[in-house]
Amino acid sequence: LGSEEKGGDAEERKSVFHQASGNAFLRSGTLTAHMVSGLLGSGHGHISPLHVDIAIGDRVIVTDAGRFTYTDTAEREMLKDAASHNVFMLDGHFPEKASGSWSYSGIFEKTLSASLGEGGYDAASGMYFGYLSSGLVERRKTLRISDKIVVVIDEALGDEEKEHDYRAFWHMHPEAVISDDMSIRCGDSSIYVSTTAESRGVDKYSYSPVYNV
Repeated sequence: LGSEEKGGDAEERKSVFHQASGNAFLRSGTLTAHMVSGLLGSGHGHISPLHVDIAIGDRVIVTDAGRFTYTDTAEREMLKDAASHNVFMLDGHFPEKASGSWSYSGIFEKTLSASLGEGGYDAASGMYFGYLSSGLVERRKTLRISDKIVVVIDEALGDEEKEHDYRAFWHMHPEAVISDDMSIRCGDSSIYVSTTAESRGVDKYSYSPVYNV
């Protein structure tokens, strides 16, 4: 993904890795790429293995769907689900599902490591073990190359003799305008997306900007 922002300079914020919670913030200039790979969403209790969101300045353009409510409702389960986050799915299913407001069908191991500032770039790498029963491990690498370029690499490790279906989910801020060439404009900021995926599509999805809304 490439980005640009019009307007004045923002205060420089440093990259940081919170290993205990599984959060890595890769920053340069106004750009922040945030990767999550910790137990139960690393602080918000959602199913979000290897989630990545991207902000330019104070605007999170590549976001998640939000939380909306803590009551035991269909909306609560939907927004906690992995498909409400920027993750990738193998063979048409996620191993973890919400089964009520505070319970889950299963909880699987996740890891995250990071290298910050080496050679002028930041890197975070996470693994998700929810597909072990199928002989697979998910790995996602997020690289902040500059103050304008973020590279996300998804891999399925193991079982190389069999082909597997891959699908990635990316949620955009509801004010974002997505062009046919996959350039995305949100206010004065833009993101340009290049992907190796064989096909892509744009669908509407629910979004909760703050609790109860």
